[in-house]
Amino acid sequence: MQRSQDLNPSILLASLSPRRKELLEKAGFQVSPIPPGPESRAEPGEDPRTFVLRQAKSKALGARFQGESGVLMSGDTVVTLDGRILGKPQMAQDARDMLCDLMGRTHEVWTAIAVGRVERGRILEESLRLGASCSRVRFGQIPELLLAAYLKGEEWRDKAGGYGIQGWASQFAEVVEGSLDNVIGLPVELFQRLLGEVQAQ
Repeated sequence: MQRSQDLNPSILLASLSPRRKELLEKAGFQVSPIPPGPESRAEPGEDPRTFVLRQAKSKALGARFQGESGVLMSGDTVVTLDGRILGKPQMAQDARDMLCDLMGRTHEVWTAIAVGRVERGRILEESLRLGASCSRVRFGQIPELLLAAYLKGEEWRDKAGGYGIQGWASQFAEVVEGSLDNVIGLPVELFQRLLGEVQAQ
């Protein structure tokens, strides 16, 4: 990827995820995190793709600016098993339940991102471009002692499905379809495509 100022602008990242920030910086972008818009729960019967797209858009439109101008990106990631959305666990028992459900099975990880222009602290809604990507992840069996130590360490906090594949779970989780970056929280190729569409406006 070329590293010119035009192709790699500074990104206003409407996300508190350090993983998204790291992936953008690794791709050559300067990143300025800003508070995203609010999250919501999935509606009854809402499919995962529709949900993450709605969440990414809401986070973009509700982001809190301080007069900035530039390119905005927001994102949302969910883990799904048998069509059931697994959110972020609130307690260790929630994380245990999710991981026990995932063990020995293949699940899906959906990430949606929104990219648009911001002028003087106002997002131009007509510039917003949305996209979603899906990966399939196979989870192995986790020995009880390792699971107990993981839950005690609280790495599961603020992670969809109770795990981050770039951390402790890398011992047990394997991407069998799609990209690893998508599972971490930012499908880089999709972001570059949407960014190109925004810049071409």
